[in-house]
Amino acid sequence: MATGSGQITVKIRGLDELGNKLHGSRADAPVSRFLDRAAIHLQGKAREHAAVDTGRLRNSIGTEAPSIRKRRVGPDTEYAEHVEFGTKPHWPPPGSLSGWARRHGLDEGDIRHKISVAGTKPQPYMQPAADDTAGFIPTLIPVLAAEIESAYQ
Repeated sequence: MATGSGQITVKIRGLDELGNKLHGSRADAPVSRFLDRAAIHLQGKAREHAAVDTGRLRNSIGTEAPSIRKRRVGPDTEYAEHVEFGTKPHWPPPGSLSGWARRHGLDEGDIRHKISVAGTKPQPYMQPAADDTAGFIPTLIPVLAAEIESAYQ
């Protein structure tokens, strides 16, 4: 699900309930590996879908594990949200588009004016990646189940 802050939240229903039912820490490693696999898949799909000019946005899409049962996936560029969701008409700061305009053989002033009139179009990459990953997660469930069963034997 896309949020206004440029983040994508993927909620796996039932994971918290499963964690509450499994006492002790034996399930922590399998659940952590499950989340790592899902996060790496999401990261790869986001990189596939990302618009590429210099590759900076694509290469900034990373993963982090703030806790055993939480993963974050996303870019860390200041413009990532504007690419995902587009922008309303506004005047970009002078010089902010000079590199892009030069690489594309365009005049920066013309581009700034166009953005002031029309904004920029969305180029989603995180939402399509989340959609792709939602279809991938069920394939991980049998592996998770087997690892949890093995941990409790």
